[in-house]
Amino acid sequence: MDGRQAAEHVPVMCARIVQLLSVPLQAPHSVYADCTLGLGGHAEAILDACPHAGLIGIDRDQHALERP
Repeated sequence: MDGRQAAEHVPVMCARIVQLLSVPLQAPHSVYADCTLGLGGHAEAILDACPHAGLIGIDRDQHALERP
């Protein structure tokens, strides 16, 4: 880092995404594939709303994947 504090990531349209995906992810053995996982904001919100769903997270941004 260059000394500046990283801004907190805020997922865009998160409530709407959760609303749209919550219905199909209520099905038994449902799986959600997040192909732009990034910092996991959408994935976390979806799994909070659908705790029985599975998640496959993929991202090419190595820096995002390495962040704690």
